[in-house]
Order: sequence, then structure tokens, then C-alpha cells
Amino acid sequence: IDRRLFVLSAEQRIHLDPIYFEAAQKTDLLTIATPFVWIGAAACALAIATAMMEIYSTDADSPRQRTAGQVIRTLARDKAYVAGVACLFLYVGAQTIGWSSIVGYGTATLMASPGGGALIQAADVAKGMLLPGLLAFGAGRLMAFFLTRNGSVRPTLMLGVAAAMAAALTVTGVCLSNEAGLWCMIGVSGCMSVMYPTIFHLATKDLDSETLNVAAAGLVMAGSGGLAANFVSWEMDDSGIAGLLVAATAFAIIVVYAAWCARRDKEKAKAKEPDEALDIETENIDG
Repeated sequence: IDRRLFVLSAEQRIHLDPIYFEAAQKTDLLTIATPFVWIGAAACALAIATAMMEIYSTDADSPRQRTAGQVIRTLARDKAYVAGVACLFLYVGAQTIGWSSIVGYGTATLMASPGGGALIQAADVAKGMLLPGLLAFGAGRLMAFFLTRNGSVRPTLMLGVAAAMAAALTVTGVCLSNEAGLWCMIGVSGCMSVMYPTIFHLATKDLDSETLNVAAAGLVMAGSGGLAANFVSWEMDDSGIAGLLVAATAFAIIVVYAAWCARRDKEKAKAKEPDEALDIETENIDG
């Protein structure tokens, strides 16, 4: 969208002939609106298709054991879930800041480099760096899928390593403020792709099916972290450094959450060992 908009600034548009100004305005509005019209049409088609489908559930006919209020109170006492919602909120905010900052950071970096050129050319190159970031994001998600599918890597370890690398790369990018730092921002995108599904899993893995329905809705609502990132962006400078430091802090908090979940899993495993030993002894006595 941005590449197809008129590059004239607000001051330059003021001095345009009214006919040209109106034409530029209509063209820009059409450029912005068209993709969203197609997205809305696709969403409507998906809604209609879903409404026409019969979705079966194994527990659809079973009566509910608890009210919605009781389920919410149960979730509020679940530390792993509450912390998971908070971390998902921070993650979405950090993701929004990270991707938004690539353009500002890249533009400032490329302009400062030898032969960086004018603002418009540097901004165009920086916007082009969003594509490698998205490719890294997809590659990271695919890698995480295969690692968790084979069970070769614990989710807590994968989340902790990914968040730690994202924080380290973000801080490194802030310190370097050059083209190498820009590639660090691309690397952050690859690390972020692992976090959302892993946090979701750790927050809900101990919940029953009745509680999970409400819990999933709460986690999805945590996506409002992207909205909170807009408030942070108001305080950003042109290079996006302030926002990147906020994102690095969010990643560091997610590392703490991963470590806490890993410790919690170990404690649960130790607690099960005496029970299993007692069951074996009981079976031997009965035999």
C-alpha cells in the first residue's frame, strides 16, 4: 500500500491545484481501501461457509458442570494461565513495535551510511526489508512445528531461547545502529514466530476441556497488546530506538515466564514420582 501512495508531503499537497489535490486524495483512498475490501469479502465468505457447516463435538450434549463465572474464577487462580495472558499481551505489543520500527530504524541507518541517499530512497529500501522479516517469521514457525512435533525440544526451552535471542538481537541492533543492526531486527522476526503458539500451549496445557474454551478466548483477547504498542509508539523517536528497548524488555519478561514454567514442570514431575512408586508397591502387594 505504502509504495503505491503519492510521495508528496502534507506541505507539498497544500500548494497543489485543487483538481490535482482531489485526484491525489481519491487515488490514495482507493489504494488504501481496496485491499481491506477484499479482506472483508474473504472474511464474509468464510463466515458464510462456516455457518453452512455442521460442526460436531464429542461433549456437545454433556451438561456444563460450572457456570462461566466459576470458570473465570478458576482461571484467575491459575498462575500459569494469568502469567501466560500477560506474556501474550507483551509479545503482541513487542511484535507490533518490532515490525513498525524496522522502517524507521532502517531509514535512519541507511541515510547515515555512506551513499545512503535521500530520505525517500532510504525509506523505500527499509520498507523492502519487511519481506525478509516476514520470511524469517515463517521459517521460524515451520522450524518450531517440526521440533515440537518430534518432541526433541521442550516448549519451555524453545520459548526461553527464542525470547532471549530476540532480546539480545534487539539490544544489539540498538547499540550498532548500522546495516548489521538492521539484519539483527530481521533475526528478531524469526525468533518471534516461536513465541505465540508456545505461550498459548504453556498457559493452557493443564486445563480441562470446559475451562479451555473460556481460556482460549482470553488469550486471543491478549492480542490487544498490539493496540497498547500504539501508545508506546507516540513516544518513539524517528529511529524507533525507544520502542525497540520496550520490546526488548517484553522479551526479557517472557524469558522469565519460560524459566518459571520449566521449574513448575520439574516440581510437578517430582511430586508424581512418590505417587507412582506407591502405586507399583500396591500392585505388588495385591499380586
